[in-house]
Amino acid sequence: MPKSCSMPGRQTEGFLESIFTLMKLDLPVPDHITVSRRMRKMDIVMPVVPS
Repeated sequence: MPKSCSMPGRQTEGFLESIFTLMKLDLPVPDHITVSRRMRKMDIVMPVVPS
């Protein structure tokens, strides 16, 4: 799984759960294994804008 915010999958999962709790959002956070499997199937290109 690619690192999000420089954190491994499990840490990213916990971070998102904490953020949603602090924001009082009742949203499910998929576990890191589900995200990892889905990321293998996705081809995401994020362009870099020169500053």
